[in-house]
Amino acid sequence: MSPILSNSLTLAADVIKEQIAEADAAARTSVEKSIEAGHSLVSAKEQCPHGQWLPFLERAGVHERQARRLMQLAQSGLKSDTVSDLGGIKAALAFISKRTKADSLLRAVEFGGWENILNLDGTHNQDVADMVDREVLHRDMARITEAARMMQEMHDMFDDPEMYERAA
Repeated sequence: MSPILSNSLTLAADVIKEQIAEADAAARTSVEKSIEAGHSLVSAKEQCPHGQWLPFLERAGVHERQARRLMQLAQSGLKSDTVSDLGGIKAALAFISKRTKADSLLRAVEFGGWENILNLDGTHNQDVADMVDREVLHRDMARITEAARMMQEMHDMFDDPEMYERAA
């Protein structure tokens, strides 16, 4: 059973509810417009003749750093609701940076023969282990470990694990 509120508190609650809904809508619109602007900037940059990008940005009233961030956001493929779930554009850019770095680390793994050290049944293949370049193995393991750490940080940026699955 909810407590009985005075008329003034009931009115205040309704006003606050409406204000919060408007703030949430404005935040969603801000993210959507930022992504749209990023796509427009990507398109404009493709059309810009060499040496004309900075004058174009000046004409558009956009600082180069802001343009870079908006373009990165647009090219990331993140949806506006995901950007909002992350906590806004700044947090989304941090997520994108981590995702890019983790992807780069995983692409750099050399698999210098060590990928066959473990058999499918989980047993150790000593013949392969004896031929593995230990430097490559250690370098690869460091890359994989760092990529896994970054992916965990990306996961932790979300309250709901399903949100991470949609964004990653």
